[in-house]
Amino acid sequence: SNDGVGHAFFSIQQGSEIATLGFYPVSSMGSLFGATSGIFGNDQNHSYDVSISISINSSSLNEIFDMLILTSNPIYDLHQYNCTDVAVVISNFADINIPSCESPSTWNGDTPGTMGQIIRNMTISSNITRNVLGGNSPSNNCN
Repeated sequence: SNDGVGHAFFSIQQGSEIATLGFYPVSSMGSLFGATSGIFGNDQNHSYDVSISISINSSSLNEIFDMLILTSNPIYDLHQYNCTDVAVVISNFADINIPSCESPSTWNGDTPGTMGQIIRNMTISSNITRNVLGGNSPSNNCN
C-alpha cells in the first residue's frame, strides 16, 4: 500500500544456489535514535507483495558481491540507509533503474511501501520480469 511500511529484500541466484537477504539494524531500538550497526539477515520464505527480477552478467554480479563484502561494517540508518536503500543500490547494479523511494508523507527517507508502488507501476523492459501477485521468497541453499 502507499503507507510506506514493510521490508525490502533481495534474492541472488547463481545456477542452483540461492541466497535471500535483507538489511536490518543490529539493534532495533538503537535504529529509532539514529545510525546504528547494520547486518544482512536471512529473508528466505519471506512474504512479499511485488517483486522484480532480471538476469545479470557476471560483471554485475561481481559488483553486487563486492558491494556486499566491502560493506563489512554496514551502518543502518532508518532515514538515510535502510533496507530499501540497499535494495535500490542492488537494483541499480543489475540495471533496474529504480528512482527515489521517498515516502509521500512526513517520513524522511526511502520506504519499502513506496518502492513497491514504484515497482508495481514503472515501465519495464522486456528483459525484466515483474510479479504483482506476491508470494514468498525462495529458500536459501548456500552459505
